[in-house]
Amino acid sequence: MTETYLTLAKIIKGKNTEITKEIKEVFKSLIELRDPTIDNFLKTNKNARNLLEECAINIPSTRDFQPILEAFENLWATPLSDEKSLVNKGKIVVLCKDLKPFLEHPKTYSESIDWENFLKMAVEVLCRSAEISWDAFKQSKFKEQHKSILNSVVDIWEVLVRKGKFKVLLEVKNGDLLYWMLTKITQVLSEPNKEESELLHIGIQMQKVFVLLLKANDLLVNEALESLKFGQIFGQHLQLQYEALKKYINHQVYINYPIQNNIRLHLFKYLLYSSSEKLKSQFLKSRFIERMVADYVKNLQQFKTKFDQIDLKFLAFKNCYPLRNEAIEFIREILENKEAALVLYTEIVQRINMHLLVFHECQILEAYETKSDYFIQTSLLLLTIITKEIPEIGENDERVRTVIREVLQRRPILKRQFSELANRFK
Repeated sequence: MTETYLTLAKIIKGKNTEITKEIKEVFKSLIELRDPTIDNFLKTNKNARNLLEECAINIPSTRDFQPILEAFENLWATPLSDEKSLVNKGKIVVLCKDLKPFLEHPKTYSESIDWENFLKMAVEVLCRSAEISWDAFKQSKFKEQHKSILNSVVDIWEVLVRKGKFKVLLEVKNGDLLYWMLTKITQVLSEPNKEESELLHIGIQMQKVFVLLLKANDLLVNEALESLKFGQIFGQHLQLQYEALKKYINHQVYINYPIQNNIRLHLFKYLLYSSSEKLKSQFLKSRFIERMVADYVKNLQQFKTKFDQIDLKFLAFKNCYPLRNEAIEFIREILENKEAALVLYTEIVQRINMHLLVFHECQILEAYETKSDYFIQTSLLLLTIITKEIPEIGENDERVRTVIREVLQRRPILKRQFSELANRFK
């Protein structure tokens, strides 16, 4: 979107602009977005309006919803039954593309649409399409088409949740849609075969839907998630992802790591702040916190990639310790938000004591003191978090005090950075 606006700005600012194929494509792509803000800009800006006329491009005064409605009614009356009917007759990708602007800006384009009944019908059709695509994918000759269909359908679900249309997703197929999505996420996060790994990005997109559902913190949504035991499943998903990361970290650059990292942290954060105590209790049953303290926070595996092999989105994670860093972030969130999730706070304090985590970090500081400041920072950060939020841990341990003091004395820059820790153990 930003790049398109910048391109448009350059076009409008230019003098004696010649109409090129690229200029026409810019305007066409902008109009296809069907965003009322963009439409209004193109209509009211004199330079843009003149260029549109020269390109012989018109902005429709109204967007016609009737063809979309009729297409979904036809697919409802004669349901898609198999891969052949979906690929040849469904036109689901085009329908989703046409439908999305109406969902994003319903009041702008039509006030006469019976949204409740239409959405029930549309989501049923899209659910059926997604099921056919997913089930047919492994043996299909139309893999790219199925990826596009799944991507388009999940994108519509994401828009619906973002716009507060939770009810239709909760009711469709008697509530089975969320269950279906969770099973597919589990499938692609488990040891995937080649075909399932090709659908990983769809599983990630489905996870984003659950991020929005948790963020809403709606009573009906929480009850639906509780009935699915989402808290426990989420903890299991975290462990599946971390075990896969441990296995492949030295063999490939995780192209999807930045977005997966972001999704994991947001899912955890919104679970922590959720008004549903049941979801948090379910999360405990997954035993993720036990694994996190006993294993993941102590994991020193590091991304090691050549600079010329790094995707720009991955650059911020170059040479980081992914499992350890995420575990520290989770620990911080729980300890600093005791009131939000007392049950998780109590559990993690027990695990930190049981696994002597402060003592272990001091051992790491002694054993790896010659490592980079970045590595030492991870230990000092973890020690700062724990000793601040649970002050009784380590305060009477002379060895802990000595190790921290000596490490910081030898590293003045880190001593200034972690001044609170330095003052506590001076």
